[in-house]
Amino acid sequence: MAKIDYEFDNEPLPPEPGAWGRRLRLIVIFIVIAAITAGLIYWLMPNEETMPSVNPPVPVENGQTPEIDTLTGNSAESGKPEDKTTAPPPVDENTATELPGDPVIPPGDGRGEGEGEDPGAKVDIVPDGGAAVTIPEENWTNPTREPEKGKPWIGDPKEDGPVKVENPQPVDLSSQLAEGRELLKNRKYEAALQAAEKALATPGLAENSPEWRQAAKLLTEANLALLRSGLRREKFAVDYTVKSGDNFSRLAAKFDTTIDAIKISSRMPLANNILPLGKRLVIYPGPWKIKVEKSARLLKLYNEFPAGGRLYAVFDIGIGRLGRTPSADFVISTKLKNPDWYTPEGRVIKYGDPENMLGDYFLKLAPTGTPDKPLLGYGIHGTRDDASVTKSQSNGCIRMHNADVETLYRIVPSRTPVEIVD
Repeated sequence: MAKIDYEFDNEPLPPEPGAWGRRLRLIVIFIVIAAITAGLIYWLMPNEETMPSVNPPVPVENGQTPEIDTLTGNSAESGKPEDKTTAPPPVDENTATELPGDPVIPPGDGRGEGEGEDPGAKVDIVPDGGAAVTIPEENWTNPTREPEKGKPWIGDPKEDGPVKVENPQPVDLSSQLAEGRELLKNRKYEAALQAAEKALATPGLAENSPEWRQAAKLLTEANLALLRSGLRREKFAVDYTVKSGDNFSRLAAKFDTTIDAIKISSRMPLANNILPLGKRLVIYPGPWKIKVEKSARLLKLYNEFPAGGRLYAVFDIGIGRLGRTPSADFVISTKLKNPDWYTPEGRVIKYGDPENMLGDYFLKLAPTGTPDKPLLGYGIHGTRDDASVTKSQSNGCIRMHNADVETLYRIVPSRTPVEIVD
């Protein structure tokens, strides 16, 4: 039989490859977990600064001080610890001249006995979500936190309206404007427009002055009448003959205008979406630009075709109360007809509801560039309260008369730039 050797080799086995690396990783993981645990314990443990403060006992309704537990320092009724602070010494009315904490008023500061703060001092008001607004106290009305309709709000000035602008020298435009209105009445629209432009170029006429506003009103009426007439003004409009493949959307994009504006200037019904081949169209191209001047309470529409910014129309506006209308650059992102109103409180007020303050049209504004704060929810819209136009009574949007915002809605396309300035 074969002899079998059952003895084992006493030499140790060679180490498994990578064993020390795994051990080192386990040690590092353990140290990291221990450090995180210690940090959480330290962060969650209360310290002296976060411990509840000791409050004095609260008097009961009968005016007596409740008994104090001598062991815990808590009152028997309120359970609050006793206040061990020392009361201030009594003030001698015959010798004391100042109360503790009163400011020291140096002699000769202009205040007489019994006088308070200067009644003409300005007061800073910080509206919810808005910047501080400084309003002279003499312009205040009686403040109410949440006023009823037509009632003043805190900080609303008594005299609310456009800033008055005077001409540096007397300017008389009465004869020119009368002539222009007569031309407009006789449907000589281009001649009336030229008369308005000539009046606006009068030397010494200050922009936004009363005389300037009258000339701008004539300019607006003449431009809109010319647009609706189907007549073409040389250099500012184009004749276009419909070709194969044309449609309203393509033409509006090509000429930087709107479908409604093409239909209006071509004397076509707004409900008609059929574009006959070979039809002659009168188109007033864009681009357009809107400038809102808050102090003047005016919206100015400029037509930049063929070049430069030509004043086209001017409309009265209302702005936000307490400085809530921001001065910034926007574009028209969305155009809505018969809009619902989403209130700051989260309510949805449907179009047609008497509480819906948006009117018939809403042009939503989107900020451009990098504003220093979020500028969301602003827009240009109509109103159910025409008396609020030229006032500062909105939550921040631009208010217009319904007929004016409808004109704007039909003329300017989306992505039209809007500049809001002081």
